[in-house]
Amino acid sequence: MYSVQHHEQDIDMKNVSIIELRANLSKYLTLVQHGEQINVTSKGNLMATLTPPVSQQDTARAKLEKLAKTAVINDVISPVKDDWDALK
Repeated sequence: MYSVQHHEQDIDMKNVSIIELRANLSKYLTLVQHGEQINVTSKGNLMATLTPPVSQQDTARAKLEKLAKTAVINDVISPVKDDWDALK
């Protein structure tokens, strides 16, 4: 096993072979559970990346917070002055 620095997110990614992963699956799943990302390789080729699960609630909250920063809220109750095509 060896580590590679991932400069974009500054994550210490570990690379393990499929054979090593099979032999020590519990160990690597525990590492992933604690936030590690692990690249799984076969004959030196990247086959998969194991990452911790993403909380859907946290992801949705982050998206809403980002939207709230740029949202423009106007009067949505009063009628509009323009006629809608659907009303014709």
